[in-house]
Amino acid sequence: MRDFIFLLVLPFIAEGRDFTLQLTDETQTPLAAIPARLTLSRRDDPRYSSQQTIDQATGPDGALRFKADEAMGLSRVQINPDGFYPIDANPSRNPLEVSGGDVWSITLPRIIAPIPLRTKRVGLNLADKTLPADTWLGYDFALGTALPPYGHGLIADIEFRLSPQQAGWNESPASLAEKRLDPYFADFSTDKFARYFGHWTTQLRIRFPEKHCGMVRAQTFWANCVFKLPHHAPLSGYQSEFEFTIDSRAGTVERSENIGYFIRSRTLAEPSGKIISAYYTKIMGPIEFSHTGLTFIYYSNPTANDTNLEYDIERNLLKAPTGSSALDEESYKIRRP
Repeated sequence: MRDFIFLLVLPFIAEGRDFTLQLTDETQTPLAAIPARLTLSRRDDPRYSSQQTIDQATGPDGALRFKADEAMGLSRVQINPDGFYPIDANPSRNPLEVSGGDVWSITLPRIIAPIPLRTKRVGLNLADKTLPADTWLGYDFALGTALPPYGHGLIADIEFRLSPQQAGWNESPASLAEKRLDPYFADFSTDKFARYFGHWTTQLRIRFPEKHCGMVRAQTFWANCVFKLPHHAPLSGYQSEFEFTIDSRAGTVERSENIGYFIRSRTLAEPSGKIISAYYTKIMGPIEFSHTGLTFIYYSNPTANDTNLEYDIERNLLKAPTGSSALDEESYKIRRP
């Protein structure tokens, strides 16, 4: 079972009904004496003046028990004790599950050992020729760049192949003809015009050609916590190939904040398959893509065989190249651990 922070707007309940918020750490150990603030809002009155705030600490069993009447729903949970990553949960933003009955379970991960990592928000797209269409492109996590001729990378930690296909148009023939006469679109090339107004289906393939390298989707994700993935990458479960498809009319299927991946690359192994050396990386959120390009955020540990991916946000080992634009510099300013 996936280990989520479970949270949902409270159902409409009878007056005086008891509810429980169960708090555990990342090992599922109950957390006692942890102060929390719960905000309840009336379902029929959105005014702040109608809200009810509960400030209370968990008991010896890690549970916080409270009552709410039938008109109230849980609208916010705030937990920020020393030694833990904070939670500021808004059920309308991340409406997750109830763990059973009138009990909600929330995981509060500990701050264990944040370390410097190589981290960057990567953006590759067809228009500025940082990404080729329907061609494999390698990306070097250590240097933060694609392999030649699209960058100066040396080793491909991951390879992408983006294959967009135009399936038609999102406008009627009359509307397209009118837009072609519009001075704003007069300088658009045929390809650019199609990118703007076309209906596209796009396939993204990801591969790891070297043996024992690969990617695995995280089975644990703390959606309402600033620290969302487990502290360490797993040692097994890695797959060498992935394939995703998107339709430009349908949009993305999964919420970006509720998914993550771990990667193992540059792997050396014995003939038996026992790993001798490998490097570990996490991707926070999905690898987002469309018919125009792809983007993702990665965190890579520079030390072989070290699975720790708990990032110290003040110590990014990757730096923007001298002369980078302000926009490019922002790609290195990752503020989530």
